[in-house]
Amino acid sequence: MLREIRSKSINTLLLLTVAIYLTLLLGSLPGSANAETGIVSGSVVNIRSGPGTQYNIAGTIYKNASVEMLSKTGEWYKVKYGTVSGWINQSLLSKNTSEKYLKVNQDVVNLRSGPGITNKMVAQVYKGDSLVLLEVQGEWNKVKTASGQVAYIRSDMVGEENMPAAAVSVSAPASPIPSLPPATGLTNPIVMLDGKQMAFEVLPRIENNRVMVPLRAIFEAMGAQVEWNQATQTATAVKDNITVVLPLNSTQPTVNGVAWQLDVPAKIVQQRTLAPLRFVGEALGGTATWDQANCTVVLQTPPPPEPVLQPLPPPVPQFEGLRMLSERDDSGLRIVMGSSAKLETKIDKTSSKVRYEFSNRQIDGTSYIEVPFGTQILKVQGSNQVNNAVVEIQIPAGVEYRTATELEGKKEVLTIPNFITGVERKTFGSSGEKITISSNLPLTYTSSQTGTRLEVVFSNVLPGKALSDYKYDSRLISSMGFKTKTTGSVSQTVLTLVTNKAAKFSLGSSSDGTTLNIMFIDQSEIQPRVPMVVLDPGHGGKDTGARGYNVNEKDVNLDVALKVGQILTQKGIKVGYTRTDDTYLSLIEEATVGNLYNAAIFVGIHCNSCDNPGPSGTETWYYAPSTIPELYIQKDERYSLATYLQKAMIAKLGLNDRGVKHGNLAVLRNTQMPSALVEMAFINSPTEGELLKQQNFRQMAAQAIADGIAAYMKESIKR
Repeated sequence: MLREIRSKSINTLLLLTVAIYLTLLLGSLPGSANAETGIVSGSVVNIRSGPGTQYNIAGTIYKNASVEMLSKTGEWYKVKYGTVSGWINQSLLSKNTSEKYLKVNQDVVNLRSGPGITNKMVAQVYKGDSLVLLEVQGEWNKVKTASGQVAYIRSDMVGEENMPAAAVSVSAPASPIPSLPPATGLTNPIVMLDGKQMAFEVLPRIENNRVMVPLRAIFEAMGAQVEWNQATQTATAVKDNITVVLPLNSTQPTVNGVAWQLDVPAKIVQQRTLAPLRFVGEALGGTATWDQANCTVVLQTPPPPEPVLQPLPPPVPQFEGLRMLSERDDSGLRIVMGSSAKLETKIDKTSSKVRYEFSNRQIDGTSYIEVPFGTQILKVQGSNQVNNAVVEIQIPAGVEYRTATELEGKKEVLTIPNFITGVERKTFGSSGEKITISSNLPLTYTSSQTGTRLEVVFSNVLPGKALSDYKYDSRLISSMGFKTKTTGSVSQTVLTLVTNKAAKFSLGSSSDGTTLNIMFIDQSEIQPRVPMVVLDPGHGGKDTGARGYNVNEKDVNLDVALKVGQILTQKGIKVGYTRTDDTYLSLIEEATVGNLYNAAIFVGIHCNSCDNPGPSGTETWYYAPSTIPELYIQKDERYSLATYLQKAMIAKLGLNDRGVKHGNLAVLRNTQMPSALVEMAFINSPTEGELLKQQNFRQMAAQAIADGIAAYMKESIKR
């Protein structure tokens, strides 16, 4: 007996050991938790039993469903959704990039075009709606709606949620209908539609001996279009010639205008409409039965109408697609026509048009392209003519082009290189000269000056309308002309400009990069300025400036300016002021004071302000437009002064760096010397407004401004 007991104990221990080993082994194997996830991008996508359309349909899944991506064969992914697994083509999936989802927590919320209530309302969302979080901007979230619209919503109107579920239907199992999941809290029936089990965001339920099922999910699976009217609290479904109207909390919905009597009304559960089983199943002409034994709803859609046999049309030949696109690179503007196989191409060229004809191809996608090209438009028109694709490119007058075959014959490319479209000369002042060079595409250039010789090298630019030699009746220009040269594979156009005497040059591009302005004046006509700084404490007297929390801007500006003057004086730099007390001067008068001093530089000292208390930080302004040559010739000095001031302020104060900005401010426009205007901090910001009231902060701001001025003046002496 003892031996038998001992034998049984040993067997039990062996079984436990094996079980523990298997548990550890299986736990260490990679599971679905490590698998990649993907998002279904098609509206309704078939799940196949194998990697190809020749395999049986195992089920269907709907847009935005998140699936596990188990493996890949060719262009097919093996995926898993819940208990269902099968194959989906890669074109219908996108990898999950760990998007963060938000759920609306208010009844009705406005979506706006930008981060602020002053921006235009572009849409509305409702409580429970899911949104994709794209970016957080202060108290506002940039989001994407289910329809793909991008907009802004206040952060206190939403909360975080996991990826929203998407309905999926799967083939009915061959074995008996599975039991319900445990611990649901209510009896949740299974819904079978045409032999396939459906899954829902809100489960069907039995209430008061009535089976209530999700209306929208079932109606849409039966092929109906469903809309919800928030104002009237009414659901409307349309399929073929049937229209169903179901008001919430009503026992008399209508089907094609005829009332149906319900025992219980439809209701809202978790933002989803539940309605009685028989109505949902039969309203669109289907059938609905209840399998009590298996707690299962069995729905059948109505059979399709008998087709009217029509004679089969002749088979349409299948052709490879041809895609068109425009792109820009260092070589210029490229019109690209490509296919997945080698092209058989006929090209007809004239000076104004290039015609491509591709045998056994059809245009796929975009068939018309317009490209702005300098002051002209390049037009590309594609069309299908019988079995061939034809692409016609209208070439603007005077434009050079070249054609090429790429990618082993699978791609035809027409390239229009950048070229100079015009060279214009204007004068200003007594000796000022302005040369404007225009092109079709943005210019890439470098410049160098040696004595009286300026050289500008344009890369990947043809001379176009530029001449090799220009003769001007000018006291300053000795010679000017363009020439071409090649460095490696890069073609270059070189401008050489020689002056009769020493000149001060200033170069700058237009905002789109297609125009280069070169301005220069006789160096001897630049009047020497007094080596001093004029400080302009903004506002004063009746003009308080911006108002902060128990502080006015004019008082902060004056206090800081006087502190700056003391520091500069200690450094041996002469200082002048537009005001030293609470005096009012107009903007013109402030600039006039600086001009009367004939100072080396002029610095305005201000506090920033905004209607919205959210913005913060430091910024510095300068102004040197090409439309005012007298200021443009100082462009480098004005930008340099603003940059020195901004860097010193950020280093000393540590506030948000809002950068150096170009703007038409009155004191900058009317001062004749290099000038800049500092916005120290936002006086209406709760945080920065308090800082501006503190003497130690004002002293730090003054030290930073003085350091920036001193650094600029030291550098200007070197120049």
